[in-house]
Amino acid sequence: CWVCLVCVVINILTKNFGVDLKLCVEICTDSCNVIISKNCGAVTEILKQCTNAIRCSCYNYALNNS
Repeated sequence: CWVCLVCVVINILTKNFGVDLKLCVEICTDSCNVIISKNCGAVTEILKQCTNAIRCSCYNYALNNS
């Protein structure tokens, strides 16, 4: 389950590395539906912890794959 994977990554960042997710200001991703879905995407789950962050689309993937 990818949502569980997101939780694992968040736990590693906060507990193992001491990252304060409130200091995160931007989450840059490609446009993959699993990542950006507003209902249950990875970014949606991460934004629950990174309350000051916004989502930004990275168009480098599209440029590299064209």
